[in-house]
Amino acid sequence: MRPTEKRFKPLFAVMLFVSAGTAAAGPFLPVYWAANISGSVGLAWVMAGYAAAKIVSGYLGGRYAGRFGSGQFIRLGCYFCLAASIGYLVAPVSVGWMLLCQLLYGAGAGLVRPMAMAGIGEKCPENKMGRFFGGFETVFYFALATGPAIGGFIAERYGASALFAFVAAVNTAAIVASLFTDDSVQERRPVPCELSSAHKSMMIYIFTRTFGISAVSVFLPVFLSASFNMTADRIGLAMAVMCAISALCMPLCGYLTDRYDKLLIMTVSSLAVSLLIVVLVFSASDVLFWTLMAGVGFFSSLSKTSSIALTVGISKGNEAYVLGMYNTCINISFAVSSFIGGILLGHKWFGVESVFIIFGLAGIAGTLFTCGTFVGNGRKIRSMEA
Repeated sequence: MRPTEKRFKPLFAVMLFVSAGTAAAGPFLPVYWAANISGSVGLAWVMAGYAAAKIVSGYLGGRYAGRFGSGQFIRLGCYFCLAASIGYLVAPVSVGWMLLCQLLYGAGAGLVRPMAMAGIGEKCPENKMGRFFGGFETVFYFALATGPAIGGFIAERYGASALFAFVAAVNTAAIVASLFTDDSVQERRPVPCELSSAHKSMMIYIFTRTFGISAVSVFLPVFLSASFNMTADRIGLAMAVMCAISALCMPLCGYLTDRYDKLLIMTVSSLAVSLLIVVLVFSASDVLFWTLMAGVGFFSSLSKTSSIALTVGISKGNEAYVLGMYNTCINISFAVSSFIGGILLGHKWFGVESVFIIFGLAGIAGTLFTCGTFVGNGRKIRSMEA
């Protein structure tokens, strides 16, 4: 194994363990709440606290990682996640404790992902960014695909306490893996916490692009239930298949990102996935629906890999701050799009189909704006070949 590959193994392991814990417990927290605490308003505050903590911690981690090192913030994030899982395991069940635990877990999750990405971006050769970020995303989607099944099995057979014990165990493993992250070559330096016009256009891109991701991850179950009369188990299978498709496509997407122009790859794949999201609601058969979903999975993976590589490529020396802002925009967009989607879903003039159409068009508009900004500034991002 080459030294560069060895250097990233601990980062991949940290991402796998933390994501597996989040994916295992996340879908069952509303069930746990309903079984032990009543009131939907309190649950909304708990979930909002998690999202807010992710946004704040991602920003602060990116702002100060250049001074203290991304590895330090990765470990801090793992400690936060472990503390939250232990809190769920041993603390009394109450609104206050659940809010505190979710704040801690959100802060931890908001640090781990962008700082691990920064750790790769700081040390990865430019001509291999697609490969390593593709591998990183493969690990992430593998955890998303398997985590809910593992969590459901543990919760059903052994109860909520066993599930939280599992989450604590994988977060402990993440801490151990984080001890092997390589900070030795990172220069400790204060970095300018500012965004160029190219960075700002990328933030607009990922903000609007995340609307499409939100449509699939948040509102697809509603669409499948309403339009195809799918049962809960089939909906769960559909969501798992989507994550599996994304994971399987990542290595190829990484190769294409390294081989061809990153801006071109990002633009074409983002337009394709946004258009497919719009067309999705007009699918009249299961075969057409699954064909479109396969296309969504592939082009979504390609747009994600190429956009991350492009962002890192224009951020040398300032990766942590830019990627912190990049992930902060994703988290804010998820919150905003979920709120807007909920309004559209409940409005008599719209409905679930309008969510996919409007969110897909938002992705198209953001992609065209970002591409136009790069081209208008005369900037050409060229992928270097190995």
